[in-house]
Amino acid sequence: MSRKKEIFWSLYTLTEKEIRRFMRIWIQTLVPPAVTMSLYFVIFGSLIGPRIGEMDGFDYVQFMIPGLIMMSVITNSYANVVSSFYSVKFQKSILNWYHKDGRKNLPWQQNISAYSVWISEIMLQQTQVVTVIPYYERFMSSFPTVRDLAEATQDVVMEHWAGLGYYSRARNLHQTAKMIISEFQGIFPNEIDDLIKLPGIGRTTAGAIKSLAFNQRGTILDGNVKRVLSRYHKIEGWSGSSKTNKALWFYADKHTPNTHVREYTQAIMDIGATVCKKNNPCCTCLLYTSDAADE
Repeated sequence: MSRKKEIFWSLYTLTEKEIRRFMRIWIQTLVPPAVTMSLYFVIFGSLIGPRIGEMDGFDYVQFMIPGLIMMSVITNSYANVVSSFYSVKFQKSILNWYHKDGRKNLPWQQNISAYSVWISEIMLQQTQVVTVIPYYERFMSSFPTVRDLAEATQDVVMEHWAGLGYYSRARNLHQTAKMIISEFQGIFPNEIDDLIKLPGIGRTTAGAIKSLAFNQRGTILDGNVKRVLSRYHKIEGWSGSSKTNKALWFYADKHTPNTHVREYTQAIMDIGATVCKKNNPCCTCLLYTSDAADE
């Protein structure tokens, strides 16, 4: 059964709390277009209806078009309501798990800044947390600010990176630090468009900096998040393909909340890293059960 059919069938098995939440979203989404359409027909019926017989060449099609448009809006709103409801449920499951079992004591989670988030995110690319921690602590001790990093020589920066691998990351860090000093007056940018122009910062890293450092809505899609979303939405195919990647970005953005962004971002990365592992496919119970979202 397709994911879309599963969503509609599962509406019949909602708990009382879920039904109330669903109805609240339904009302917020459907009432405006429904009221507008009703007013349109009421006004037409009271002002124009009685005079139709006197009007030569009255174009019924022209009259019906606005009403049909509003009906289409309401029909589409139903699908949007269902989709929004399940995004909220997904977010609540993720956040509830994080508050209970998520990692909150990692070095870069203390005294959070854009600089510390950036350094940790670059180090964590293709590298496990346990490996990164000592490198991160040594790096931050030697280069506590972006200016310290910018003013250091590349040889010194590379010495601190020795053994961590993927050395282009260190060179990009050094180059980006210099650009932040020269082009942004030492202030880390918080807009995605500005961030992705910096060396070594792609769409996911930019989203992570925006959400984790600034607690503003930013979408991420690293390997862990791809795995969670692929399993939850039953997306098959290689995640690197254009079609699959586009679908994953769509769901990643759809599920990213407008509030509690920092917690959500850390949570979905943590679930992918600690629960929804590559060799541990049976993690769907965490996200599919309503109990997780209603605790």
